[in-house]
Amino acid sequence: LEMPAGESEARPIWEATMKQIWGRIILIASVLWIVPSAWADDTVLLQGLLNQARNTCAPVILEARIYLISRPLDGTDSGCTLVIRGQGMLNTRLVPTAAMAVILDLSGSRAALHDFSIGDWTQPSVPPVAGMGVLLAATTTGASDMVLFDHVYITGRYSTAALYNYGVSSSSCLKSAFYNYHPDWGAAMKFSANNTSGVLSPFKTLLGGWLSTSDWSFVGCEIHRFTQSPYVPTLDLDAVGAITFFGGNISGIWPGGGNSAYVVFEGAGPSKAITFVGTSFYTDAPNHPASVFRADTSVELLLLGINWPPDLTLFAGGPYTRGTILP
Repeated sequence: LEMPAGESEARPIWEATMKQIWGRIILIASVLWIVPSAWADDTVLLQGLLNQARNTCAPVILEARIYLISRPLDGTDSGCTLVIRGQGMLNTRLVPTAAMAVILDLSGSRAALHDFSIGDWTQPSVPPVAGMGVLLAATTTGASDMVLFDHVYITGRYSTAALYNYGVSSSSCLKSAFYNYHPDWGAAMKFSANNTSGVLSPFKTLLGGWLSTSDWSFVGCEIHRFTQSPYVPTLDLDAVGAITFFGGNISGIWPGGGNSAYVVFEGAGPSKAITFVGTSFYTDAPNHPASVFRADTSVELLLLGINWPPDLTLFAGGPYTRGTILP
């Protein structure tokens, strides 16, 4: 395995691990298998496996345990689909031990993530604050599309978003959950064609300007935002297109007042062909947001059989170039 750059202080542990490879990392039929260890910090181990997976196209298989992470994991610019598979979203957990810009950076990569969680779902009183749980973006050196989230759970306190996507299209999300407990900032999920949050990758240079962020399907996913701010949405969409939500639910907690919504459309350009089919919107506390949807730009929106609090305004802002509601 390749030694991550800047990890010379961990070399004695790394070399000892390689000598005891059958007790730590097993390569079987091109599958990298991690068995439990008693290390206090798993960052070096996980980064080495990601490096190997990017070079060999072997999937990384994670055991059912907690992996402690002290700095961002680099999954950028993979030459093949980067596959990471755990043993269940509550069984395999990647937990940050310090504040960081992003926990898992997949900029410039195609990736398939299965059956694990990122962040601390137990929510201690003062959990670490990370800018993002997962970053998806196009880079100057790598293309990114065809990303899959399959039974993945991202939770914690994120000042930008649990999942941030800038310029990655043609992807899917199945039965996954996205939670943000940051008290003041950050949506649970943000898709932006203009990178209005100005995020950067700690590893690669991102492409700039407007980038198509479109053609996503969400099936049975949960998106939740718990905040003390009356202005932060659960789902933030910026000039995106052709995004469909089948079922699932979107919720949040707001202190009352403000102009927030479950879903906010922002940005310099319109959002087109946004569809919600059978999705439920609800509030986890007595106070509702100001509306279900708020548009700071034009949006084409199709709603089919959605559920929302009957005393809540459905639309705010505008203009809507098309807002179709079917029972």
